[in-house]
Amino acid sequence: MASSTGIHVKSNCNGNGNCHGNGNGNGNVKCHVKSHVKSHVKSHDNSISRAPDAESIQRYLRESVRAMRAAVDVTGSVEKAIFWFENNPLPTFDYKTPQELVWADWTEALIRYIQSLQAGFAV
Repeated sequence: MASSTGIHVKSNCNGNGNCHGNGNGNGNVKCHVKSHVKSHVKSHDNSISRAPDAESIQRYLRESVRAMRAAVDVTGSVEKAIFWFENNPLPTFDYKTPQELVWADWTEALIRYIQSLQAGFAV
């Protein structure tokens, strides 16, 4: 599958969340991010095991993947993007982390912020 950035992503994730690259050096961003997000949600809120189809869980998963995918475009690394998503308080957003912004339904503003970084605007 090709993303909007032209990077080809194949589903190479086994049932245990172990992912491997697609042979072209890009790795499998979507697989890594989804595995990470699902494990994170499960560790903080057991509602994913009780109601994995709940709209709030599905929204969080979708929006987290969108935000981390945008972050990968800037950082060039899934691991760096995940660390940034969880740990980087953003002054622009009252020092909330990107993860907190997604939980608060601020994904659109976060993605615009990430895009401004990609365009070369400083924090």
